[in-house]
Amino acid sequence: MHKLLLASAVLACSACTTAPVNTATNAAQAGRQYATTVKQLNQFALDESLGFTANLLPQLPRQADVLQAQTDAMRQRVALVDSVAVQLDQLGRYFELLNAVASGDDSVATGKALGQLASGFKIASSSVGDGIGRLVANGHHSSQMAKVLQRDAAPVSAALQAVQAQLALEIGWTRANAMANQQAYWQSKIEGPYVEGKTLPASWKTAWINTLKTPDLELLLRDAQTATDHMVQAWHALLRGDENASATFTLVQGELADVEKRLKRVKP
Repeated sequence: MHKLLLASAVLACSACTTAPVNTATNAAQAGRQYATTVKQLNQFALDESLGFTANLLPQLPRQADVLQAQTDAMRQRVALVDSVAVQLDQLGRYFELLNAVASGDDSVATGKALGQLASGFKIASSSVGDGIGRLVANGHHSSQMAKVLQRDAAPVSAALQAVQAQLALEIGWTRANAMANQQAYWQSKIEGPYVEGKTLPASWKTAWINTLKTPDLELLLRDAQTATDHMVQAWHALLRGDENASATFTLVQGELADVEKRLKRVKP
């Protein structure tokens, strides 16, 4: 009887140890994929914005101040995308090291490296309060893991919020560019042939339908926002030691795989 109770206790303890490790492993995989996919999407959105502006410039007044204003605006966008790319790389690396801690690495070097990465997230949104560290459930983590999570809970959340804000900006850029493009497209491909009263070409129907659809790039950016929301949820669940954390990180991986697949189709 005593042996049976002992065996049950060992199995229970093993399950308690394995679950956080599996969650951290999924977090590391999702973190790497998140960094890679969102970086690619951000860069593509930036390239589209730069290309649109380059095509627009010859149509604007040929004045030095107009050229300078447009150039400065694009430089700001490039700098912003570059800064978020660095932060995404740091996030991916952070989750990899966190997986090492969950697997038993309690070395000073790993803890210090995690702290240095987290300190780099201070450029992110300040709307995340330090109180988020209270989500950490000590009983569900090793002492070293709990210490790291309490220290880094707010910076990591803030970094994800910063990425979310960047995606929102890119949606705004995409919509503005699409509206400007659509005006010229409407006049030449839709309104012009329609009001002429002549027989409409077979391509007119498709062209008209296309004006009613949301641009592919905007849809991709929206889906990246959804994946970011789920990354935040998964991170908070990990802090709490929630058993659903691993499944949420897996969900994020599926969402990102879909974004990456569709991104390849729309990129030239």
